[in-house]
Amino acid sequence: MDTRPSCPTLLALPPWSSASPSRLQSVYSDILRQKESNPDSYQANIRWWHKALESLARSGIQQEKSTFVISVGPVLMTLLRVQGVGKPLALPTVINELRAQQVLHPKLAFLTQRKSIYDPSPLTGRIAAYALSTFWWSLEQLGVAGEDGLNSTAQDHMDASWWGDYVVVPMVASAADALIAKHPHDHCLTSVLYSVDELKDQIYSVLGAADGLLDDDADILLKFLQRNRSAIVMDGEVVKFTNLDAGIGKITVVDRGVLELKTSVRHLRAQVFQLQRTMDEYTSKACDSLQQNQKQAALSYLRVRKHIEQLLHKRLESLETLQAGLIDVEDALGNRQLMKAYQASTATLQSVLSYPSSHDKSVAKILGALQEATKNAKELEGLIRVGWSSAPEGRVEMHEFEAEINAELETLAALEEDIDTVAERLENLSLKPPTEKPQMPELEGATSRLLYGSASKVKGLGTTRPVALEG
Repeated sequence: MDTRPSCPTLLALPPWSSASPSRLQSVYSDILRQKESNPDSYQANIRWWHKALESLARSGIQQEKSTFVISVGPVLMTLLRVQGVGKPLALPTVINELRAQQVLHPKLAFLTQRKSIYDPSPLTGRIAAYALSTFWWSLEQLGVAGEDGLNSTAQDHMDASWWGDYVVVPMVASAADALIAKHPHDHCLTSVLYSVDELKDQIYSVLGAADGLLDDDADILLKFLQRNRSAIVMDGEVVKFTNLDAGIGKITVVDRGVLELKTSVRHLRAQVFQLQRTMDEYTSKACDSLQQNQKQAALSYLRVRKHIEQLLHKRLESLETLQAGLIDVEDALGNRQLMKAYQASTATLQSVLSYPSSHDKSVAKILGALQEATKNAKELEGLIRVGWSSAPEGRVEMHEFEAEINAELETLAALEEDIDTVAERLENLSLKPPTEKPQMPELEGATSRLLYGSASKVKGLGTTRPVALEG
């Protein structure tokens, strides 16, 4: 299948470069019915088109004035056409869906809208977008719409409300964050005040030509910084970076005066640079004339160079004066800020000292009460120590019982050894049946010796027990 695009460079752009023919057929077909029947596939196709439109805008193959803007219409349908796949029938649904997700925003509304573009769109707008998508699907079912979008018989009746120039909002937001991150945060007036042209030059230098910034990019970016990031305030040709922590400020007469000084210094520096280049050129021309033995021409070049040198000295003196004035203004503004800080700290200190507890009488009364309480605490502590030292007889000392406890432990240990000895002797004793009738007195004596021969009294028990046997 031949999937060559109408634009040769389109196939080299992501995500076209990595898409298979079957994938292109899937994303190029009408995906409106997938929104209900297969939501996962529908959202995957929307994400594919999101990346595709950003890549298309960044490539610059469509727009000549801005890389933040894509122009949607018949030209884009033709540009995106792929042989064997056709034109992107999904594009109307994609545009409406990305508008609802705040990925795309109409350019005219972006530049004129006062409220944030992230505010929810009115209900009527969402209903109109849904009705447009439904209308497009109905035309296809009736055979009015085809591979090329619409048949020629219906082009005069086509609803083209989704056509137009759209700002790719994520690209603008990324550029705005990069500019804010690289901007100095010292809040010095010379660092936060710009003319519109000067700030545009800074935008180009910070983001660089590699980002493809064109004519309309700076206007779109400034509008986004002012309205959606609250990073700048604008009044005519005056632009001021604000302190994001302190909220949006305003441009004052002092700001305009400082900007005028700053602009004059900038212009004088440019003149000085140009005069120095011109002097170098005339010097080079004079040297070349001398080498060619053209003394009159060389003398003429040197005279012009002398006049330029005198003008350069005047411009340098003016530049020095303006720079000194700008430094004095910054110094005065810094002193004003310090005076405000001193005034605030003085008011705070006076407010603290105005509390009733800070008065002389109150302080003396509190310190006296503290001394009295400390004295009473020490007296109470002394009484407690005296009472403790005078009552040793009534206390029970543990060391008095230590000797008695140790004696009991020794007795129990000895008793345990005697019991072990008796048990051992009983195990070694062998019993034999008598061969003759024993005499009763002897038997009684032996039994008595066996049972009670080595008995001992256990202290505290009050009974006599056999603890050993005689062999």
